[in-house]
Amino acid sequence: MGFLGLCLLFVGIALIMNGVAAISNWDAKTTAFINLVTGTILVIGNFIGLLRADTSALAGYNNAAGGFLFGVTYLFIAVNYLAGLDLRRSAGTASALRCSRR
Repeated sequence: MGFLGLCLLFVGIALIMNGVAAISNWDAKTTAFINLVTGTILVIGNFIGLLRADTSALAGYNNAAGGFLFGVTYLFIAVNYLAGLDLRRSAGTASALRCSRR
């Protein structure tokens, strides 16, 4: 199993855990660990892939950019779960809603 298979395995586990946690009303900190592991594997693996990418072709850079996006998303979710923050009230959305109400 290559790196993509490993990433997809962890992403699938994280998605199932997040879905079950949302339905079962688990504490959010219980799923933070798998999100943290998944995000770390994705970010580190894509960083290694970026270092090994062919500089003459953009495909390696595009693949790494997509992987970084997913990895940072899982890290963001894990940090929010660990800190006990409400994901529905992010700074950009809240400030945009406040400005539109005036």
